[in-house]
Amino acid sequence: MQSDEYKTWFTRADDYLKWAKDNLKDGNYPLVCFLSQQAIEIAFKGFIYFKDKVPPKTHDLIKVLDDTKNLGLEIGEELSEKLDTISDYYFESRYPDVEDRSLDNKEIAKEALESAKEIVKKVKSSLPGT
Repeated sequence: MQSDEYKTWFTRADDYLKWAKDNLKDGNYPLVCFLSQQAIEIAFKGFIYFKDKVPPKTHDLIKVLDDTKNLGLEIGEELSEKLDTISDYYFESRYPDVEDRSLDNKEIAKEALESAKEIVKKVKSSLPGT
Protein backbone atom coordinates (compact mmCIF):
# COMPACT_ATOMS: atom_id res chain seq x y z
CA MET A 1 0.00 0.00 0.00
CA GLN A 2 1.31 3.43 -0.96
CA SER A 3 2.29 5.86 1.78
CA ASP A 4 1.18 9.49 1.66
CA GLU A 5 4.71 10.60 2.61
CA TYR A 6 5.29 11.80 -0.94
CA LYS A 7 2.73 14.59 -0.40
CA THR A 8 4.93 16.13 2.29
CA TRP A 9 7.79 16.28 -0.20
CA PHE A 10 5.69 18.09 -2.79
CA THR A 11 4.43 20.54 -0.18
CA ARG A 12 8.04 21.32 0.70
CA ALA A 13 8.96 21.71 -2.99
CA ASP A 14 6.16 24.29 -3.27
CA ASP A 15 7.51 26.01 -0.16
CA TYR A 16 10.97 26.26 -1.74
CA LEU A 17 9.48 27.77 -4.89
CA LYS A 18 7.58 30.35 -2.84
CA TRP A 19 10.67 31.23 -0.82
CA ALA A 20 12.72 31.52 -4.01
CA LYS A 21 10.13 33.88 -5.51
CA ASP A 22 10.14 36.02 -2.35
CA ASN A 23 13.93 36.14 -2.30
CA LEU A 24 14.07 37.10 -5.97
CA LYS A 25 12.03 40.20 -5.10
CA ASP A 26 14.44 40.94 -2.25
CA GLY A 27 17.53 40.59 -4.44
CA ASN A 28 18.92 37.52 -2.65
CA TYR A 29 19.98 35.92 -5.93
CA PRO A 30 22.35 33.19 -4.67
CA LEU A 31 19.62 32.05 -2.27
CA VAL A 32 17.11 31.92 -5.16
CA CYS A 33 19.50 29.60 -7.02
CA PHE A 34 19.88 27.37 -3.94
CA LEU A 35 16.14 27.22 -3.26
CA SER A 36 15.41 26.47 -6.92
CA GLN A 37 17.83 23.53 -6.82
CA GLN A 38 16.21 22.31 -3.61
CA ALA A 39 12.68 22.54 -5.06
CA ILE A 40 13.67 20.30 -7.95
CA GLU A 41 15.54 17.83 -5.74
CA ILE A 42 12.64 17.56 -3.31
CA ALA A 43 10.09 17.11 -6.13
CA PHE A 44 12.18 14.32 -7.66
CA LYS A 45 12.48 12.63 -4.28
CA GLY A 46 8.74 13.03 -3.72
CA PHE A 47 8.19 11.22 -7.01
CA ILE A 48 10.44 8.40 -5.83
CA TYR A 49 8.47 8.14 -2.57
CA PHE A 50 5.26 8.10 -4.63
CA LYS A 51 6.65 4.99 -6.31
CA ASP A 52 7.18 3.41 -2.85
CA LYS A 53 10.97 3.63 -3.11
CA VAL A 54 13.52 5.44 -0.93
CA PRO A 55 15.39 8.22 -2.74
CA PRO A 56 19.18 8.44 -2.73
CA LYS A 57 20.92 10.66 -0.19
CA THR A 58 22.46 13.00 -2.74
CA HIS A 59 22.02 16.56 -3.98
CA ASP A 60 23.11 15.65 -7.52
CA LEU A 61 20.04 16.31 -9.64
CA ILE A 62 21.34 14.20 -12.51
CA LYS A 63 21.67 11.17 -10.22
CA VAL A 64 18.20 11.68 -8.78
CA LEU A 65 16.74 12.24 -12.25
CA ASP A 66 18.23 8.91 -13.37
CA ASP A 67 16.44 7.23 -10.47
CA THR A 68 13.15 8.89 -11.40
CA LYS A 69 13.57 7.93 -15.07
CA ASN A 70 13.98 4.31 -13.99
CA LEU A 71 10.60 4.68 -12.29
CA GLY A 72 8.90 6.15 -15.36
CA LEU A 73 9.31 9.93 -15.05
CA GLU A 74 10.04 11.86 -18.23
CA ILE A 75 10.64 15.61 -18.01
CA GLY A 76 11.92 16.11 -21.55
CA GLU A 77 15.33 16.84 -22.99
CA GLU A 78 15.12 20.64 -22.71
CA LEU A 79 14.47 20.58 -18.96
CA SER A 80 16.92 17.72 -18.39
CA GLU A 81 19.70 19.77 -19.99
CA LYS A 82 19.23 22.52 -17.39
CA LEU A 83 19.79 20.17 -14.47
CA ASP A 84 23.57 19.99 -14.63
CA THR A 85 23.88 23.75 -14.13
CA ILE A 86 21.15 23.95 -11.50
CA SER A 87 22.63 20.97 -9.65
CA ASP A 88 25.86 22.96 -9.25
CA TYR A 89 23.94 25.76 -7.53
CA TYR A 90 23.59 23.60 -4.43
CA PHE A 91 27.32 23.89 -3.75
CA GLU A 92 28.07 27.19 -5.49
CA SER A 93 25.49 29.07 -3.42
CA ARG A 94 26.81 27.65 -0.16
CA TYR A 95 30.56 27.36 -0.62
CA PRO A 96 32.40 30.35 -2.09
CA ASP A 97 35.50 28.26 -2.80
CA VAL A 98 33.63 26.13 -5.37
CA GLU A 99 31.85 28.96 -7.14
CA ASP A 100 32.35 28.79 -10.91
CA ARG A 101 30.19 31.85 -11.59
CA SER A 102 28.77 34.68 -9.55
CA LEU A 103 25.28 33.69 -8.57
CA ASP A 104 24.65 37.23 -7.38
CA ASN A 105 22.97 37.85 -10.70
CA LYS A 106 19.28 38.55 -11.23
CA GLU A 107 19.09 36.88 -14.65
CA ILE A 108 20.72 33.65 -13.43
CA ALA A 109 18.36 33.60 -10.43
CA LYS A 110 15.28 34.24 -12.58
CA GLU A 111 16.25 31.47 -14.98
CA ALA A 112 16.88 29.04 -12.11
CA LEU A 113 13.48 29.80 -10.59
CA GLU A 114 11.62 29.51 -13.89
CA SER A 115 13.30 26.18 -14.62
CA ALA A 116 12.46 24.95 -11.13
CA LYS A 117 8.81 25.94 -11.53
CA GLU A 118 8.59 24.10 -14.86
CA ILE A 119 10.28 20.96 -13.55
CA VAL A 120 8.26 20.77 -10.33
CA LYS A 121 5.06 21.28 -12.32
CA LYS A 122 6.09 18.53 -14.75
CA VAL A 123 6.89 16.11 -11.93
CA LYS A 124 3.62 16.83 -10.12
CA SER A 125 1.59 16.50 -13.31
CA SER A 126 3.05 13.03 -13.84
CA LEU A 127 1.25 11.78 -10.73
CA PRO A 128 -2.28 10.47 -11.08
CA GLY A 129 -4.90 12.87 -9.78
CA THR A 130 -2.72 16.00 -9.82
